[in-house]
Amino acid sequence: VKNGNNNNNGGAGLYNKGTTTLTNVIFDNNKTNNSNPGGAIRHYSGSLTITDSTISNSSGRNGAGLYAADGTKTILTRCTFTGNTGSTYGGAVNYEGRELIDNAPAFVVTDCTFENNKAATGGAMCLKHVTINGANFADNTATSAGDKVFLGTYGTYATFSASYTSY
Repeated sequence: VKNGNNNNNGGAGLYNKGTTTLTNVIFDNNKTNNSNPGGAIRHYSGSLTITDSTISNSSGRNGAGLYAADGTKTILTRCTFTGNTGSTYGGAVNYEGRELIDNAPAFVVTDCTFENNKAATGGAMCLKHVTINGANFADNTATSAGDKVFLGTYGTYATFSASYTSY
């Protein structure tokens, strides 16, 4: 999914409002204007599972690679986020949601790579809750806070088991 441009609702590559599973998909160079989240993917409702996929070179306000709204379930496994630029929160990923859905973690990252992403806050990721089971972070930058991961306040909870490839 390449060169999408959506300035109305975000999600220039995919606007998800259901149950979606993606495997071996490449999202590249998708854009929204600076008032819409989710340059490549806007996960608005339902569940989204992405495996063995790449989200790269996308831009938008929050979560230039992936924006996931509260109440959504998101599972990322062996994904690569590279070269994404968020103007505000989360160069690669922004998740504003709760910790649990149906008594299970709502946002789970397993064995993913976050490289060369940038945003004002959370160069790689900006989120309230996350479970990370292995991740590599390299050369992500933030102009305000959290080059790699910025965990928001107000009761933020994180289970974090990750490897760092550079600081």
